[in-house]
Amino acid sequence: MTTIAFGGDVHGHLGQIKRHMQLAKAANASHYIQLGDYNLFQDRSWDRDIQTAAEKNDLQVYFIDGNHDNFPYLNELNPDNLAEPIPVTHDVHYLPRNSRLTIDGLTFHAMGGAHSIDENYRTLNRDLYTEEDITPENINLALTMPQADILLSHDSPLTSPNPIVRDSRLQRQAEINYGADVLQSCHENQKRLTTITEHLQPSIIFHGHYHRYYEGTSLHTTTGNHFYTYGLDEGSSFKTNLHLKVFTTTVLQDIIGTMKEKDEND
Repeated sequence: MTTIAFGGDVHGHLGQIKRHMQLAKAANASHYIQLGDYNLFQDRSWDRDIQTAAEKNDLQVYFIDGNHDNFPYLNELNPDNLAEPIPVTHDVHYLPRNSRLTIDGLTFHAMGGAHSIDENYRTLNRDLYTEEDITPENINLALTMPQADILLSHDSPLTSPNPIVRDSRLQRQAEINYGADVLQSCHENQKRLTTITEHLQPSIIFHGHYHRYYEGTSLHTTTGNHFYTYGLDEGSSFKTNLHLKVFTTTVLQDIIGTMKEKDEND
């Protein structure tokens, strides 16, 4: 049995990710998975700091890309565009899109990326990169892969019960603030992730991006199969661990079993 901690956006805040790791260690986790918006200005100095924190807290650290990440640097880490975990330091690993982890028989599929709703307030190739969106190539590769137990994503698929995406008032306000074309680009990325999710049929999804915690059950539309989503808050306070979810693989297996029981009973 392995204990895994899942954390939301940290946006390059070293104190926050260190706090995540401290909370993970306190919960006896051996793995910490960060769900994108890791560090827009990631460099070797950051990597050394994260390695030091990983050693101090006896953790294996994994991260996916979000929309606010240093894509030129990530491309340097993975020049051959491999869909497999990439070692950054001894205990820190980058999970490129379509890479997988297997822990205690559970398959975790990574699919980072999201569209920046604030793109008009950013500068291309400084704090905004075209690589942030899920691509047709990402989809095509995912569609060749077998199903996965758990999806690790930055964005959420349209099928998840995301209270921000499903709140028409918030969506209208986003359109006013950022523009209809930008909001549509965000929805297009969610659609691309939904295509991948419908193929992979995960029973659990962990994602970040929306800076608001939620959880709930919903259905894959193509099969009617149930899945459970945890949307993780970035967390602005270190007084609670609301934005850090910790599970043993036994508990994750139980959640998967519950979803499959729901499928059989419907």
